[in-house]
Amino acid sequence: MGTPKAQHPPPFQLLFLILLSCVWIEAFEEDRCFAPFLAHGNVTTTDPEYRPGALATFSCLPGYALEPPGPPNAIECVDPTEPHWNDTEPACKEVPRNDTCPELPPPEWGWRTASHGDLIRGTVLTYQCEPGYELLGSDILTCQWDLSWSAAPPACQKIMTCADPGEITNGHRTASDAGFPVGSHVQYRCLPGYSLEGAAVLTCYSRDTGTPKWSDRVPKCALKYEPCLNPGVPENGYQTLYKHHYQAGESLRFFCYEGFELIGEVTITCVPGHPSQWTSQPPLCKVAYEELLDNRKLEVTQTTDPSRQLEGGNLALAILLPLGLVIVLGSGVYIYYTKLQGKSLFGFSGSHSYSPITVESDFSNPLYEAGVSPSPPLGMPHLLVSPQDFKIFSQSICGLF
Repeated sequence: MGTPKAQHPPPFQLLFLILLSCVWIEAFEEDRCFAPFLAHGNVTTTDPEYRPGALATFSCLPGYALEPPGPPNAIECVDPTEPHWNDTEPACKEVPRNDTCPELPPPEWGWRTASHGDLIRGTVLTYQCEPGYELLGSDILTCQWDLSWSAAPPACQKIMTCADPGEITNGHRTASDAGFPVGSHVQYRCLPGYSLEGAAVLTCYSRDTGTPKWSDRVPKCALKYEPCLNPGVPENGYQTLYKHHYQAGESLRFFCYEGFELIGEVTITCVPGHPSQWTSQPPLCKVAYEELLDNRKLEVTQTTDPSRQLEGGNLALAILLPLGLVIVLGSGVYIYYTKLQGKSLFGFSGSHSYSPITVESDFSNPLYEAGVSPSPPLGMPHLLVSPQDFKIFSQSICGLF
């Protein structure tokens, strides 16, 4: 029989055995820990040989986070007799993608407003505080492109100081505390020749709502001038505000009652000086002649207006005038015959009747001819007026008018 041939393992089995032996030799031929590995991350160490005492620190690539999160993010090679790591290696897990910045709560004693409903990139947050509180920090935050805020969120703090009240012209002040906290005082004084107008001492006090406030307004320093005396009220007029003394710069206004006009300055002003004086004398209140003249013209117009002459008593005059004329005429006739001619105005046939006049009659009246004119009827008057008498009578009547 021939000698049997030696059998060799397949090539892949041989490769596997070689790699396994290399790992075993690397792990146990020296006293050290195995090299740590972190997928999607980096490992930094204090000893590249990973001997006992070496530290390995882990960090993840952008978009990944350590699992479990937070420290410890490093392990140590311990036990020289049997070297090993004191903890397991962490892992890097992918962080869920987000296109918004983290939500920020509103501050206590304040509020915030956002420019967008979602806190996307470019969103602006504006912070404000309630009255009586001041903002500590930035009042505007912006969501940046890396989805982080541009600054830390601010806070609202109770205000416990008053604002600086300011200096005064021609004077000076003294403050009990330069920060003007609640309860502090500021006292004001004026330079020589000036007088203080207003409260000399201001106090800072707190309020339940709103910021602390000063007890009064800042005073003023004014020149010392003698006041102007009241110039008096004009007759038939009055003043806007009556008082005994007026300070320099104050004005006084005058008015007249109805029916009077103001002669002079309506407003006068107290000019500062030693002593102070009014800019002019007070005005006078005189009767408004134009109005009076208008009333007179109205009365004359009403009197001479033809449309009004037949009203009232004028109507009676128009009726009585013809009647009076008749009476005057009658009186003139009566006077002429009774006083001037000595005759009776009317003749009557009382006890006898006239007989017809004949030629042989001695009657010489030229108005009648004998045997022509009959006698008037019994009882009727006979007017004894000749043409010459009638002419004289007419001239007498005309002379009356």
